[in-house]
Amino acid sequence: MYRAAPEAHEFASVLARAAGTSVGEVDDPELIAVGRGKDAVRLLHGATCPVLVVPAGTRPEIALVGAAFDGRPQSRPALNTAISIADQLGVGVLTLGVHRSAALPGEHDPGRDDFEFMLGKVSFNTHGGANHRLLTGRPGPALAAASADVQLLVCGSSGHGTVREVVFGSVPKYLVEHASCPVLVVPRPPGRA
Repeated sequence: MYRAAPEAHEFASVLARAAGTSVGEVDDPELIAVGRGKDAVRLLHGATCPVLVVPAGTRPEIALVGAAFDGRPQSRPALNTAISIADQLGVGVLTLGVHRSAALPGEHDPGRDDFEFMLGKVSFNTHGGANHRLLTGRPGPALAAASADVQLLVCGSSGHGTVREVVFGSVPKYLVEHASCPVLVVPRPPGRA
């Protein structure tokens, strides 16, 4: 049985109360809460429930929930989870999308406009309001930098779920190691790759 670090358990309790669930241990979880480190990365692979990774010293206060969204179906459960948490807590959602431009510097990139339009469409109103921000660059570092503006960042599990991806570099792995706020990694629904 794995026991969460105190700040992870305290933060998870806030989320669990908002969702009407409980914080479970690894053998019977609805939500797994851990501190940052090797255990967090190991738990990402094959998790069937959300995994909350909380940096040491984090206070359990949420005023704005960030949702990492890339437009793929795998990112929709994370967005829906972020919206649900924000609604339950009466706070806002900041939908964060990262666009990797194929345009040369100084050139107009119509793909960027399309992506920003899509982000605006999925930024739903919650009790605390909703917003979106288009980021550029590599997804992991861009989202980790944006994590300074939210108190919880929700992301989907990586697209393939392979051990190679978890070990050698997925966005969720990068975020649980580098984000300045807690990260909630939501698994893909069964049957989705």
